[in-house]
Amino acid sequence: MFLKNKKAKLKNTTTQLYHNIVEQARLPIFYRELSVEDSIDKRFEMIVIHMFIVLNVLKNSNNNDIIQVSQMLFDTMFEDMEASLREQGIGDMGIPRRVKKMINKFYDRIFTYERAIQNKSVNTTVNEILYGNSKKTQKKADIIGNYIIKQINNISSQKIQDLMIGAIFWSKPNI
Repeated sequence: MFLKNKKAKLKNTTTQLYHNIVEQARLPIFYRELSVEDSIDKRFEMIVIHMFIVLNVLKNSNNNDIIQVSQMLFDTMFEDMEASLREQGIGDMGIPRRVKKMINKFYDRIFTYERAIQNKSVNTTVNEILYGNSKKTQKKADIIGNYIIKQINNISSQKIQDLMIGAIFWSKPNI
């Protein structure tokens, strides 16, 4: 019974975290002021950026509950992506292929953002991924790149107890 309750609590935490991530990724400021294209692909990219931020903070933990939440967060995201594909009318036969493609893209982006942080090239990476590497959009990419670093630092300083109830205290991009 204890393990069942603990798993249910972790699932609730994960669901809260995921909804919090999606809500932040859908802020109008990204699409209106920072000109991220409001398309399915770019919405996915914005969710991935916010998943990266949270997973980046959680990845260094040796706490089993946090490790489990990280995996469950990934699972929750792709359950949601699968449900979204179904809502778009994609048939059962096409879903596994598309979800696999999304998972591969997710892992590629996580690796790319990790490397960009190490190389201090987050702004350039954001410009490539979100804007197609346009010189006209570099300032907007700089804002989002700086936002990513700021969020990692911000969330890293939050109490783990807050994260373990699904609370993330985001700051807004500095425009």
